[in-house]
Amino acid sequence: MNYCRFVSVACIVSFLSLTAIFEHDRAALAYQKGDYAQSRDLMKQTLICNPSDSVCLYDSGVVAYKNNDLDQAQAYFSTVTQQSNIDAPLLERAHFNRAKVYEKRDEYEQAIEQYNRVLQINSDNYKAQQEKARLEKLLEKKKQEQEQEKKEQKDSSQKNSKQQNNKDQQASDQNAKQDKQKQSDTGSQAQQGEKDRGEKSNGNETRNEKTQKNDTQQESLGNEQSAEKQAAQAVDEKAEHTKSPKKEIKNRALEDKESHKKSIAEKKSAEQAKQADAPDGIPSAKKMDVMLERILAEQEKNDASLNKKYIKATVKQHMAGGNDQNCW
Repeated sequence: MNYCRFVSVACIVSFLSLTAIFEHDRAALAYQKGDYAQSRDLMKQTLICNPSDSVCLYDSGVVAYKNNDLDQAQAYFSTVTQQSNIDAPLLERAHFNRAKVYEKRDEYEQAIEQYNRVLQINSDNYKAQQEKARLEKLLEKKKQEQEQEKKEQKDSSQKNSKQQNNKDQQASDQNAKQDKQKQSDTGSQAQQGEKDRGEKSNGNETRNEKTQKNDTQQESLGNEQSAEKQAAQAVDEKAEHTKSPKKEIKNRALEDKESHKKSIAEKKSAEQAKQADAPDGIPSAKKMDVMLERILAEQEKNDASLNKKYIKATVKQHMAGGNDQNCW
């Protein structure tokens, strides 16, 4: 009975082995035809029957690489290199293909390490020597490119920092310029305010001077009118001591007085018109003095004329005959 069981197990193992061999052959045939997907599926069936077979693991790694399944390919090749009972040629090919997987990932240092393993197994492997030299050049170029990129990044960072500093400096200068302009505008406004206040003060002084001069003119005119009034009163007092002919003298005196007032009024109007025609409307002090001197001179002249007329009339009154004829 035990013998029968042994025979059954042996038959099953033999059947699985034959099945694995058959499936392996089918996978190899599909690989040769370029049908890498079918080859991968058939190799999975093969590994089910022989999960630790080095050749099946290696071929599965090759099919996974062709299907661009790099992680699976790396796992298969790594499993092969870790087996202890593997022959040297298969181990050499496994390390070589691991190097190809690393190269395709741009992991040049790991790939070079795998080529070194290949050369340790077979130092005459010319293909491994070429691939290693090529990758060393690519690695050196990659390092140079990385250094150049870092340098460019550093230069770009420094340039950006310099530009930012320049922008900050320009902004600071602009702010300082604006502050200076504001201070200048404030100073100009203060100066303009002082100027306006000065002009206003000068205008007030000018108006005060004009008022004072007008008061002086009015006072002078008042004095003139007072003098005229006194002269008229004197004429009236003298005329009271005469008889009816004195009325004629009084009338003449009144006419002269009216004429004198009219003359003074005309002169005053002329002076005011002259002042109105002046650029600033205010005669100078020297001009005012000349005007006052002229008025006083004319007043004295008029007073003298009145006195002369009064004396002449008085003499005529006293010296005339009864028929109003002169005695001489």
